[in-house]
Amino acid sequence: MAAPVVAPPGVVVSRANKRSGAGPGGSGGGGARGAEEEPPPPLQAVLVADSFDRRFFPISKDQPRVLLPLANVALIDYTLEFLTATGVQETFVFCCWKAAQIKEHLLKSKWCRPTSLNVVRIITSELYRSLGDVLRDVDAKALVRSDFLLVYGDVISNINITRALEEHRLRRKLEKNVSVMTMIFKESSPSHPTRCHEDNVVVAVDSTTNRVLHFQKTQGLRRFAFPLSLFQGSSDGVEVRYDLLDCHISICSPQVAQLFTDNFDYQTRDDFVRGLLVNEEILGNQIHMHVTAKEYGARVSNLHMYSAVCADVIRRWVYPLTPEANFTDSTTQSCTHSRHNIYRGPEVSLGHGSILEENVLLGSGTVIGSNCFITNSVIGPGCHIGEHR
Repeated sequence: MAAPVVAPPGVVVSRANKRSGAGPGGSGGGGARGAEEEPPPPLQAVLVADSFDRRFFPISKDQPRVLLPLANVALIDYTLEFLTATGVQETFVFCCWKAAQIKEHLLKSKWCRPTSLNVVRIITSELYRSLGDVLRDVDAKALVRSDFLLVYGDVISNINITRALEEHRLRRKLEKNVSVMTMIFKESSPSHPTRCHEDNVVVAVDSTTNRVLHFQKTQGLRRFAFPLSLFQGSSDGVEVRYDLLDCHISICSPQVAQLFTDNFDYQTRDDFVRGLLVNEEILGNQIHMHVTAKEYGARVSNLHMYSAVCADVIRRWVYPLTPEANFTDSTTQSCTHSRHNIYRGPEVSLGHGSILEENVLLGSGTVIGSNCFITNSVIGPGCHIGEHR
């Protein structure tokens, strides 16, 4: 059964070409250089609006994970804002579980307005069971024409991927399209709150080229094993890193979707990475990495990460994605920001003697009774908390 493709009314596909010279890595200058080099094609993204797991059940039984509110904003809105800010001009949103709810949310949002800089196209199917199924559908429909970003709909990030994208394109140009993927990582100590055990990885990388040589999840492992060939085959040195947080943001070449089609045992991105690293000499494909130190990127993959990322948003580590920024242009999500990270929405009532200590977000229309003490909390819109006796 063919999966329907939905675009907002009034959107013309040729719109995206208006900004083709202004995207990441684009050349805005004219003259001789403009005559020699063609501007890069419009940047596209594939957003997977399904986790294909039950980690948030029973919460996500009636509401898809990407619509769960984080600091009173749906997760998918953070992801789309990140993609738009980084220069993406066309995003394909793939939905399976509760697809009708996601579609309704997006069609009512600013992302599907004719004035949106990022054209959002919604693709739904009940047949998707994994990331692999999504990318095989991308290949079958020939949706991507050049390098694209691959993300899940629960990624929260303010990373500017311009430099990583330029490096990726330059590698492919110089090495005849050998590199097919660049994974984005953030430097993070093993004890950092946004590191969760099930997502920890150890990566061996070429010190000079940032080519990934070995990639291994560490959950349940007390020791790591590396092939001896890793250290014998590289003349430039090898770094073994355990100080990285996987942002789950990948810059992919169109070959990635084709490789998923050719290998039906690839169901996740990790399957793909391991498969390519094991068969690198046979397939001739390489994977690289880009590491950021000061920017923010994380995936809300479980309740631990939900709590940690929500706290980071309230504490403004994901600036400019802060509660008072109201990047969704919603009147119900507007709020004011004051000292100690206190955010108050419109029509909030605070009872006599109540104290908001620090890192508190009150949604619109919320009523707090008298003598209450609130700290490090997010309270949704329209909530009522009685007085403390």
